[in-house]
Amino acid sequence: MTVGAGGAAVATYGHVDGDGRPDGRYFASRMSPSGTWGRPVRQPGSPGRGGAVDMDARGRTLLAGWDGDDLMGRWSRPNGRWRKPFVLAAELSKPDRWGLAWQVQVNRRGDAVVAWGAKDRVAQTWARYKPVGQAWTQPVRLTQADIPPHLLRTAIGECGHVAFAWVTGHGELQVLRASPTS
Repeated sequence: MTVGAGGAAVATYGHVDGDGRPDGRYFASRMSPSGTWGRPVRQPGSPGRGGAVDMDARGRTLLAGWDGDDLMGRWSRPNGRWRKPFVLAAELSKPDRWGLAWQVQVNRRGDAVVAWGAKDRVAQTWARYKPVGQAWTQPVRLTQADIPPHLLRTAIGECGHVAFAWVTGHGELQVLRASPTS
């Protein structure tokens, strides 16, 4: 769930089985600043274990969910109407089977960052950044190829600076900070 500066909120949800695994459709419902909930809107993919959603100050919401091995994203307009889904990361190996949850963060002005994990030989963490009004960057690998990450956290500041933190398999805390270039 996320709440915007104007009081609007968005909750994402879906049915899960007895083990907590998603086994059905994925929805988002929006609450107006006055407290009225809108109808549920089906979303692409699955919320996995927890889903990822955030909102800017104007009420534009970004959510992400898995559709098979693709990480899908979807923006809403400030009025709550959803835009077309898009692929954030395609054909990932074992994207949600090894415990590294994906993250979505949006600052007040609308800059966004998404981070996720995937596993090839070793688990890795990747990210994409979207400055407000511009296109998404290409995916960037954050972690070293031979040191698997655990417990990913992502944050974005008001001017678009981002930070990523994770714990390595050796128990070391790693932090990576990035600044916008434009």
